[in-house]
Amino acid sequence: MKNKNRANQIDCNHECLLKINHNNDADGNDCADNFFLIATGLQERPDFWPGLEVIDDNSNLSTSKLQYRPKIAFLLLFSGRSLFQIKRLLRNIFDHHHYYLIHVDALDSYLFEELIYLEKKFINIQLVRNRYNTIWGSSNLLPTILDGIAQLLQHWSDWDFVLNLSESDFPIKTLSLLEQYLGANLGRNFIKSHGKNPYDFIQTQALEKIFLQCDRHMWRIGDRKLIKGIVWDGGSDWIVLSKNFSHYLTYSQDHLLSSLREYFRFSLLPVESFFHTILRNSEFCTTIVSNNLRSTNWNRKKGCRCQQKHIVDWCGCSPNVFRIKDINRLLATESKPLFFARKFDHQIDSGIIDFVEFKFLEKNFGDTIDYDLYYQNTYHWLHDDAKVLKEFRRRFYEYFAKKFIETFQDRCFTDIGPDVETSILESGFLLNKNQFFGSVIKFNAQTTNAEILLQQKQNDTFLFTENNLQLQILKVCNKFDEKEEKFRNFECLLSQTDSLEIMHQWKLELGLHRIEFVLLDAQNYPFFFDEIVLNQTHRNRSKISQIFLYKIKHVTLNYGLHKLIVLNGEKILGLHRFMILRSVSEDETVHLTSQSFETIGSRAKNNRYSTLIDRLIAENILFFTKNTDNLEEIWSISGSCLHRTRHVKQLKEKKRKLSSSKFNQICEKLTYCDEVNWSIDNLQTRFIF
Repeated sequence: MKNKNRANQIDCNHECLLKINHNNDADGNDCADNFFLIATGLQERPDFWPGLEVIDDNSNLSTSKLQYRPKIAFLLLFSGRSLFQIKRLLRNIFDHHHYYLIHVDALDSYLFEELIYLEKKFINIQLVRNRYNTIWGSSNLLPTILDGIAQLLQHWSDWDFVLNLSESDFPIKTLSLLEQYLGANLGRNFIKSHGKNPYDFIQTQALEKIFLQCDRHMWRIGDRKLIKGIVWDGGSDWIVLSKNFSHYLTYSQDHLLSSLREYFRFSLLPVESFFHTILRNSEFCTTIVSNNLRSTNWNRKKGCRCQQKHIVDWCGCSPNVFRIKDINRLLATESKPLFFARKFDHQIDSGIIDFVEFKFLEKNFGDTIDYDLYYQNTYHWLHDDAKVLKEFRRRFYEYFAKKFIETFQDRCFTDIGPDVETSILESGFLLNKNQFFGSVIKFNAQTTNAEILLQQKQNDTFLFTENNLQLQILKVCNKFDEKEEKFRNFECLLSQTDSLEIMHQWKLELGLHRIEFVLLDAQNYPFFFDEIVLNQTHRNRSKISQIFLYKIKHVTLNYGLHKLIVLNGEKILGLHRFMILRSVSEDETVHLTSQSFETIGSRAKNNRYSTLIDRLIAENILFFTKNTDNLEEIWSISGSCLHRTRHVKQLKEKKRKLSSSKFNQICEKLTYCDEVNWSIDNLQTRFIF
């Protein structure tokens, strides 16, 4: 509904309105004739917002030398454990001319401790000490950025712009081009607005809801009304702000600023609206450029599956990781003022980062660094609480550490007794060209520090084709990333208390297909079964590959070697075996028996499966040997090395002097860790920044 009286109160001479009030002087109309208010049910606002200046070409990307080289303050917001990816980002954005303030999530002690050396090495890098817990959508994200801006102003006073980046960002243009572009746009503020109907944006962002962050969860605790009399705006939380606006945010006593800071203390995704709304309603409204200089890889179909429901009482969206198949999308940014892209993830696709470095940044670190082999730490004895390494994982690692000691103990480690205690120092996983390569364990045994490489044997899955059904992938694990369609538990170590997830990929013909899952415990007793229907609806192709996920919850698991059978009627389409590690003591372990199966299935089903299992055993299928808890059925030590200590050097010298062939045959396998490419210490030296 129009409100002409209210429209007459608009200040026609406001600079932000003059830009879109084209007819005022030409037609002699009053300013209010060009604006009207509508009732949205939330608040009254101008139907036409103050215009945003769009810079959508590369006219300012000149290769000529700038008269003034702007200083950029990089506010780096890091979390997780992707240390090597962070170092790769730093290699590509670092310059002694600029400033770098690093905030590491309050709970990520490992990452903080591994980056603290940068302060001593570079005078223009600092790490934030007052750290926040920043989960997805966190209300803490706003004070994280505001405090970071304040710290930048206090420590370095001569910068021109501040921009925020995460470990998932990566530059797609050189730093010199960014400097040229910002140098031609001093004093401007670069933000990306939502482009939606304002009412829809307010609803999807839950701006009328009250959220409270507690225990790494955003709890929705009530409703509220929007602040009236202002224009609400929002969009991306990745921004580039001028120093003048940053000074205003830090030191101004403006009532608008203080009111919105208080309002967003209890908001979901506050950074996606706070800066946009302040800019639109303050004296800085004429400095807005509707481009945050980023390219974001949105795929709403995959990215809006409410993946964050376990930490947020709301459904949100997240962008996807760039992959090699997205090269054309990145190439399309070359002629646009886009300087960073997100998301990138070494765990998903390292090749696309190689491409960006070589094509866009004109660098080829691959000549000196093997980026195909990527290491990510999962535990560090100095930096992490002991709880970070779950007990079932610790026992798993110690089992193989002791196996290594036993192999070399008699002739090589003469001073190590038979009951030596091993202590896990570090653990992590290796990826080779985006595929799981193995687990690396660094441990101590008295005077010796060693590392072992654990790899999975390749005989854990059999797949078959039956008529119009072709099973392409079958895996039991957990922590499946539905957005990226990949398990984030790369080692797939599972305990008795874990929920199980079955990822199965099929090449299907059009129609409905009935599939049956049967799980056997370590004694070959069936303890779970279910029937599902696969629906292929794509008519444009005779067959199409589809990935499905089936979740198994609240099932008591025995420890040991388990098996999964996939059936279509009486036909076997897939066999897969997986290990369940003991998570409780022997006395507390619940053993399933054939009697327990009677409680979840009919006797007819029981007899049918028993007949099937008997047939498989009779056919001498390797999968169905009763090997209850032998870890070496799945895993093996494929590499080992020693750290250069005084004791190890003496051992090496002794080996050279002795002529015993037995001694040499056993001990010649002992190598130094700096001589093998998979060693933790060796990888860290090659990825140093």
